[in-house]
Amino acid sequence: YGRENTASRGLEPERDEAELRLLQEFTAAGKPVLGVCRGLQTINVFFGGTLAQDIPGHGAWEGGDRLHGVRNAPGLALWGEGLTVNSAHHQAADRLGSGLRAVQWAEDGVVEALRHERLPVWAVQWHPERLGDPVPGRRLMEAFLNLGR
Repeated sequence: YGRENTASRGLEPERDEAELRLLQEFTAAGKPVLGVCRGLQTINVFFGGTLAQDIPGHGAWEGGDRLHGVRNAPGLALWGEGLTVNSAHHQAADRLGSGLRAVQWAEDGVVEALRHERLPVWAVQWHPERLGDPVPGRRLMEAFLNLGR
């Protein structure tokens, strides 16, 4: 994504190209977009942001996803306070792309959720479908589905 590869692995240039093309088409049409995990990273790159290529403490381990607490931006009650999310990634958003705003962070400062200031584009770094508690994922999906109305 315009930077020297210092720690990226499992590169999939064809997938990157397809996902960036879809983002171009959806954002141009004003369609809602929800990114999950790699999707957050792709959205950030699409809007001109950069990635931290290897971050410690967020990758999956032999037993599955790591779990950690997050803090939300003030006034963001979507997920409630005291939410625990999962991590299974070694990359994360670094410098945010144009128009993007971080709305949730891990305890170590890694961006766990973001949204676009004007477009209906949201993203989470965590996997709502793999959380033991279905409530955060349900709240996220309900709010996202209401964007298109």
